[in-house]
Amino acid sequence: MEDSYIIAIDIGTSSTKCAALAKGSYQIAASASYEYATHYPYKHWIEQNPEDWWTAVQKGLNTLCTKIDAEKVEAIGLSGNMSALVYLDKNFQVLRNSMMVADTRSEIITNRLRETRKADLEERTGNSPIEAFSLPKLLWLQEYEPEILAKTAYIMSPKDFIRFRLTGELKSDRTDAGNTMLYNIHDQQWDRGLMEDFHIDPEKFLPLVSSMEEGGRISAAVAEAMRVKEGTPVAVGGADIACSQAGTGSIQQGVLQVTLSSSAQIVVSLKEVDARLYGKVTHHPSVVGGEVYAMGTVFSGGFGAEWGYKLIYGSEDSTRIDKKRMTAIEKEIQDVPPGSNGLIFLPFLTGSGSPHFQSYENGTFLGLRASHTKAEMFHAVLEGISFHIYESIELYQSIDIPIETIVIGAGGSNNRAWCQMISNICNLPVGKLGNHDASPLGAALLASVTAGWFDDIVTASRTVVKTTEKYHPELVKTEKYRNLYGKYKEAALTLRELYKKWA
Repeated sequence: MEDSYIIAIDIGTSSTKCAALAKGSYQIAASASYEYATHYPYKHWIEQNPEDWWTAVQKGLNTLCTKIDAEKVEAIGLSGNMSALVYLDKNFQVLRNSMMVADTRSEIITNRLRETRKADLEERTGNSPIEAFSLPKLLWLQEYEPEILAKTAYIMSPKDFIRFRLTGELKSDRTDAGNTMLYNIHDQQWDRGLMEDFHIDPEKFLPLVSSMEEGGRISAAVAEAMRVKEGTPVAVGGADIACSQAGTGSIQQGVLQVTLSSSAQIVVSLKEVDARLYGKVTHHPSVVGGEVYAMGTVFSGGFGAEWGYKLIYGSEDSTRIDKKRMTAIEKEIQDVPPGSNGLIFLPFLTGSGSPHFQSYENGTFLGLRASHTKAEMFHAVLEGISFHIYESIELYQSIDIPIETIVIGAGGSNNRAWCQMISNICNLPVGKLGNHDASPLGAALLASVTAGWFDDIVTASRTVVKTTEKYHPELVKTEKYRNLYGKYKEAALTLRELYKKWA
């Protein structure tokens, strides 16, 4: 029997996961997950209803607390998807669906920001304007739904909305503020000057505190409805990628994180913002006070692999593949040589990510012949995604950011052949996380500091995070991939001009 637990609540882009971290063993003792709908009312619109997140949290906590002794829960941690702001009126009611990070309806507004404020925004926020940040979405609301903003009394991130529902307290942290483009990355506070420039009321945003500070305590009503003990401390928490840094150990220098979720994130810690990365990757505040992390993004990460599987192997739902079939497919692609027998795949299914960020680029097979097999096509898909991931790593290495090892997490890390391929392409050792759900683990680690289990988040991460499988570059394949990567870049550059012309 475990002595006590930390509960983590992770508000993801497709589901909410609740997990219990056991003290002493530092293993996930139990978990529960509930999905919710994503809405696509128009082209480029991607929305979710915050009330659906809250419903999933209620179900998740109720289920989780039947699997553990809820009286032994010492604290609760939170992580949440980035940039999807929640708008509440003066009575704390949700006013509209949240625009998700991949929502690109604000493209015209974003282009306007690039033309008029790019250098200023880079200097103050550490980032060039892209549709993924909250500012373009807020400006879209100003232009097309001003009545919503007029009624808005509070603006907050997903995890802050959930904490408010759990505790009644209104607070936020720097890791989420940094995703808005309204946060001054040097002063480490809301940039009131920027807000005034864009006619945004700064009083609608929440005060910023440490991610590990207590953000409130479970209310009596929540305790009665969800089996959680009244008065349980709830940590402020952080943005999902910031939490995943703690959950992968990449808050340490020299460790690079690759998260193979729907999109892939390529994350490395920095002491400060590096202007040489502007417009190529994004900068974000770290859970380690005063530090930042750089994040490259591949929009078709795990999503691209799932798309490739469905297209090539004819499955409507890749989540229902039985283990025997998955093992057989892994064996098939392990036998495919580097280069997939002359087949190259450009993985820009929803546009290119870092370091290009061109929405007009498209996914493309080059060199496809009648002789190519399903295994070779799927192998090419994984190679293309891996090459795109390596573009961010190559960028980091070009400015002497130290990278000694890669830690891979999220669902794609279960594909051993893909992990080995990434090691070969990047010419770096790869470790697979023992617990591949890095964001909820990171949220639990933040709360473990709140509860006094550890003195600081770096110590917590070093103590708890373990890799269970190691992959090392296979030198012959690595050498072949060096040449193939050049062909990939040449193909991407050539077609980039063509797709731009056709756009």
